[in-house]
Amino acid sequence: MKKDLKIALVLPVYNCEAYLKECLDSLFNQTYLNFEIFAVDDCSTDQSRVILNSYSGRNQGFHLIFNEQNLGVSASRNLALEKIQTQGDFDFIGFVDGDDFVDMFFLEKAVSAIQSKSNVQYFVSGINFFTKKGITSKQFAHKILSLSQQDIVNQLLCLDDWKSNCVKCWNLSNKLFRVDVLKDVYFDTSMKIGEDLEFTFRAIQKVTEGIFLSDALVYYRQRLSSATHFFKDSYLPSLKIFYQNVFRKTNCPVMRKLAEIIFIENFFSFYFRSIANGRTTDALMMKREMMPTLHQCLSKNSIYKSWKLKLFLCDYSNTMILRIVYHISDIINRKSKSDCFE
Repeated sequence: MKKDLKIALVLPVYNCEAYLKECLDSLFNQTYLNFEIFAVDDCSTDQSRVILNSYSGRNQGFHLIFNEQNLGVSASRNLALEKIQTQGDFDFIGFVDGDDFVDMFFLEKAVSAIQSKSNVQYFVSGINFFTKKGITSKQFAHKILSLSQQDIVNQLLCLDDWKSNCVKCWNLSNKLFRVDVLKDVYFDTSMKIGEDLEFTFRAIQKVTEGIFLSDALVYYRQRLSSATHFFKDSYLPSLKIFYQNVFRKTNCPVMRKLAEIIFIENFFSFYFRSIANGRTTDALMMKREMMPTLHQCLSKNSIYKSWKLKLFLCDYSNTMILRIVYHISDIINRKSKSDCFE
């Protein structure tokens, strides 16, 4: 008889009153019952804390943690991870954000997939990206596939036409990690953006066996007001942290390739966003400090054609011209998205 796996779910909450009930209802309505939720309110200034308290009596496995000061999403998740590791009786750990929700069969299907193979350390499902106009991501036929470490990398990046293509997603909500994989793996609280990516990378370095379920069981809400769209601080510290924590410490060839690709994508993303936000000094410092590493990575990876154009723009374009082009592009994108994004 197979063991009834016990799941711990980490739920960081900050000012998401408009979506929190939908998220909590989707968790409390799971058909699989052997799980507990560790919700951490990070000093919300809206009604999020009130909503959390209204659910507190529904289930003994609903744990509420209230930060005394605003610590950020990484520190909030770390508090929950510490509680989970201290309790010591969980088999897998997952993450849910307060503005997303999950299918009622998410945990049931996840556990079934995990138990279909031996020694599974990592589970990942399909994911639905959605706006107020509906689901925007591609749907795939049902399949369960074993994952080697190379498969995990290919699936995350959608490389090698991975199993007839897939949805590229670094979001944590569609993943479960065996508890021993996350032992001593915590979020870097000094990162202000990209912390999910950095955490996932360090975690999957410890994984040798995974399982992929193509069913889209998680609903990821795309919002223009999210941190990804509205981040205004310097990107340079986060890029440096990723470089120090991940890129320089990776020797395994499979993971090294993943680190190089992530570094390239983050460099371009952070560089152009810095220019768009008027932080040309940051952009120039990024070029001065990181450009040799970028060229080194690009010499070994030519996966995406857009990289060549972006490198040309980095090398030769005036920052003012780039800023104008970025803003024109951003205006066009926001106009096209404003009718459907929240």
